[in-house]
Amino acid sequence: MKKAFSVFLCILLIVCLFSSCKKSDIKALYFAVNGSSSSFDPQIAEDGAVSIVVRNCFEGLVYIDENGKAIPGAAERWEISPDGLTYTFYLRSGNLWHLSNTSKKELGEKLPADFAPEVTAYDFEFALKRASDPVTGSKDAYLLSNITGFDEIASLEADTDSLGVTAADKYTLKISLKEPEAGFLETLSEPVCMPCNEVFFEATGGRYGLLIKYIMSNGPFYLTRFDDNAFRMAKNPDYSGEHAAKTDVIWLYSSVDGEKLKEKLSDKLYSGALVSEYDCDTLNIKNSYNLTVPNILRAFIFNSANPDLANKKIRSAFIAATDPSILCSDFNMEKVNSLYPFSSGYSSAYKNAFSESEAVSLIEEGLDELQKTDLSFSLLCEERFDNSLRRLLQVWQQIFGIHISVGIEAVSADELEKRVKSGDYDIALYPIKSEYFAPFAYFSQFSVSDKNSLCFIESEELDSAVSALRFTASADYSSRLREAENLLIDSAAVLPIWQENSCLICLGGVSGVHYLGGGSRLYFYDAISE
Repeated sequence: MKKAFSVFLCILLIVCLFSSCKKSDIKALYFAVNGSSSSFDPQIAEDGAVSIVVRNCFEGLVYIDENGKAIPGAAERWEISPDGLTYTFYLRSGNLWHLSNTSKKELGEKLPADFAPEVTAYDFEFALKRASDPVTGSKDAYLLSNITGFDEIASLEADTDSLGVTAADKYTLKISLKEPEAGFLETLSEPVCMPCNEVFFEATGGRYGLLIKYIMSNGPFYLTRFDDNAFRMAKNPDYSGEHAAKTDVIWLYSSVDGEKLKEKLSDKLYSGALVSEYDCDTLNIKNSYNLTVPNILRAFIFNSANPDLANKKIRSAFIAATDPSILCSDFNMEKVNSLYPFSSGYSSAYKNAFSESEAVSLIEEGLDELQKTDLSFSLLCEERFDNSLRRLLQVWQQIFGIHISVGIEAVSADELEKRVKSGDYDIALYPIKSEYFAPFAYFSQFSVSDKNSLCFIESEELDSAVSALRFTASADYSSRLREAENLLIDSAAVLPIWQENSCLICLGGVSGVHYLGGGSRLYFYDAISE
């Protein structure tokens, strides 16, 4: 009996040692990012942490590399017709969806017995048609508006079957455009264009993307765990493409305050972080490398939906009464003279127009047009800008006298973004972000026709200029950018202050993390730690 018990202990010890060894062999990286949990449905995913998860757990037809070039994703090659209107993608065979054990357990009876989770052209057709459907409520559906049939679907004049996206066979997808679009391949790398398996989608019963058991991944990683502040992605064992993960596990942490983040990075408990340039300078982490990408314009924006600020002369008066140098000097930033400072070789049309006399004249004319003697506004800003803006308000008070009253409302960065996007503000010092590669997407943020409009400007000319920018060859971007910017300047809805960068911090020994700018274009498939 003793001998048998001893054998049992030896076996148990071997098993424990083996298990411990296997666990310690798991390679993991830990990154701090922005954003909290929401739906992981690619067609409706929000920006920030959720979008990062989607970009790493799903694979679109193409990727965009660090040089801005389209490279194979789920499609191994593609052809573009001579007129630029038809794109034909050829998907690689043997590309599988990862159906987790959790999903199998939850949805097993709801999936057909012969369910074969291979990624096909039909998955991309279903996803793009679903994204174009107004019922889906995709915030990025406008990125697909150049596909034939989209306008009719958006206006409820036709159903999604009329969208110019067709799976010719299992591995061939054709997309038809209304006009040639220079940046269409870049658009196809965005989450809204990620595939969606219709059979699996229907099996979730309207809960697709809400929980891990309702997610099926085709990218280098798959989501294994999440809560409001943490996301765990593991290497996808079923992935067979060119971007297989080199690290077993990626942890993403959100809502990490500055002091705690610095402690985690300094103690090497985190591998890196995606932060603002301001936070990067404040953290001052040693033995790290930083990759900065210009993608934010800090600017005053004016809500044209406000009846008083709908008057262009009132908006123009504030612009004329504002010297950006007051704020720039406080934060050691350089004043910019551009509304689109994200393109090299671009010559801006903007010139600063600070003039006290002009401001007084404009405010008097605006008050006459409104038939009012005084106006009151609220200036929304992040808490860290409170004191500096109070000095600016003193300048405004000296210029406008008793006719204009402005109070400051200082809030968190998250609250600022929420308030502006809901239109709940008068004037705001706001970080205008360039989330996507396409310049037209940046300028469309100022159009009243965009549901994510920042300023609610009603301008058919601006809409036309943004549309023209979308369909312009790369060589002509500079002139089109200048045209769009001129119209935005003329609207008096935006006053640029300075340019900001997003910053990817990676500790020494960590490499292969690809950051392409915006709030979520962060890819971990090549990430390793020495």
